Amino acid sequence: MKEEELKKMTVKEVIELPEFLEEMKVQVKIEQDTHTEEIARGRLRRTPLDAIREKGVLCADKMVELFASVVAKTLEGYSSSERQYIYGVGMLCFGRVLNRLRE
Repeated sequence: MKEEELKKMTVKEVIELPEFLEEMKVQVKIEQDTHTEEIARGRLRRTPLDAIREKGVLCADKMVELFASVVAKTLEGYSSSERQYIYGVGMLCFGRVLNRLRE
């Protein structure tokens, strides 16, 4: 994709790309695996990931929706640390998708 086309895209348009969902699936899996390993080693206690998992929203589709809500500043019912975690994971995916589109 050309640089000019990328500059014209909104955040919402990037989030709606199938590439973004695929990247989110990969990242959610990485987060879960890393979290499980750290807990098994006894290095980790309760994290925002635990709270998100308990709410039943730790899947790529739901995380994309939550990220869009965090960006739009309309997400309610989540603590600031949970929102920061969702934002961090989403921005990581966002950056990777933009870099891939530039290629």
